[in-house]
Amino acid sequence: MGEKIRDIRPVNLIGNDLMAELNEGYTKSQGRVIHIQNSKFRYLLTEKDFLKVSSDIMRANEELKYIKTHLPSKDIKIPKYAGECTPLENYALLAGLEKSDVTYRILENRDRLITILIKPDDRGKFKKLFKKEGAKAIEHPYGKRHGFVFLYKMHAFEMYSKDGLYYEIMYELPCKSSTPKMWMPLDKCVQKSLWENENRVNGFSYVTDEDIWIFRMMRCLVMQKSFTDADVEFFTSHASVLESSTLKDKLNLVVFAFSDTLTELVRNGQYDRLVEAYYSYNEY
Repeated sequence: MGEKIRDIRPVNLIGNDLMAELNEGYTKSQGRVIHIQNSKFRYLLTEKDFLKVSSDIMRANEELKYIKTHLPSKDIKIPKYAGECTPLENYALLAGLEKSDVTYRILENRDRLITILIKPDDRGKFKKLFKKEGAKAIEHPYGKRHGFVFLYKMHAFEMYSKDGLYYEIMYELPCKSSTPKMWMPLDKCVQKSLWENENRVNGFSYVTDEDIWIFRMMRCLVMQKSFTDADVEFFTSHASVLESSTLKDKLNLVVFAFSDTLTELVRNGQYDRLVEAYYSYNEY
């Protein structure tokens, strides 16, 4: 027993020449064995284990080739909320979206990047449309690859590019969690309102002033923890939203008993006090 049957093939491992040999086992019950060896070294393993190791190595090699040829695109830097907006007519994919039967809402338009909400029920149709239109899917800087978690069955953010422009896609109005790297959808009442109401401007569907007011307020309080000049300008120009009874109903479900304090501070233009007031409030 233990006699050599044949050479399998030469192996070069980190600059060392070795030979893989097939041998008879050393006992009748052992079965055939593999020697990987040269004049100074021998590694022995059963034929079954050799096949397992070989398949793992081949698979790892193919996965390495795939990774090298499918490196993720470099993350784009999402523009700040202030600044010049790219004209809507430049977003060719937006025109196709408007002509389709996919329900959408425009949330924000910035420099070379537009944020669009897609009704979750139309997610499949949307993906087929963007694929047909030649949009390239790229990694979102707040995506799962970067360790972000999406709570309460929220869909992960998506990002597409075409002709040097970017399309940020969401399926729910989001709110950053106070827990690091976690996102969650705003209350169901806001999500319901998002699809029951729309603001049609120049032939396109936008999120209503009331719902974007809530979205931007929570972004300032939780994500930014500050109010930029652009944010103050937005809330000042949308002061009429404070008169809506449905805004109060929604805020009661989003910030609970803090809603009265929040709206009072906004009415008085006390944005410098809002963040501290929000995190120090304990009368829930």
